[in-house]
Amino acid sequence: MSAPLRLAADTSALPGGFDPAVSIADRAHAALFEFLRDAPSWGPREIGAWLGGAYREATEVADDLLVEADEERSGVRPLGAFGLGNDAHAVLLAVHERITALLSDVSWAHDRAELEQWALSEGLVVVVRGAGGACELAPVHHPGVALFRGLVALFVADYLAHPSRYLA
Repeated sequence: MSAPLRLAADTSALPGGFDPAVSIADRAHAALFEFLRDAPSWGPREIGAWLGGAYREATEVADDLLVEADEERSGVRPLGAFGLGNDAHAVLLAVHERITALLSDVSWAHDRAELEQWALSEGLVVVVRGAGGACELAPVHHPGVALFRGLVALFVADYLAHPSRYLA
């Protein structure tokens, strides 16, 4: 197993429309909860809009930083890259059910240091320097990643920054 990828790049130097006033964790939170709230009613058009919209916004910091390190990466997210086969809606419902079950009890994530180390070693998140100078975890999109894994990355980035959002 390779060592976890750790970056400490300054997000304020990123090109494009990155708004440093919106934290990485808040972007991850927004994308995750849009999926949790709306995905069961989505068709292919809505899935594509979410992947190119909220999900892209949540993962763009890590993607933009990793592009420099790996020329093979691409910001394009074809539906096939998320394991959505012929019946995308059925797969979407199964993934929604799976992520909802996982997040219904987050006691498995109580050891935040262990969760962070696991997520870094799995390549779900990378460390970046946020607009305020503090290090944050940014969710990573990998070409070919399963949709469920992308959702877990969103959760980890949000949960480790704001665990109170998930604790009853």
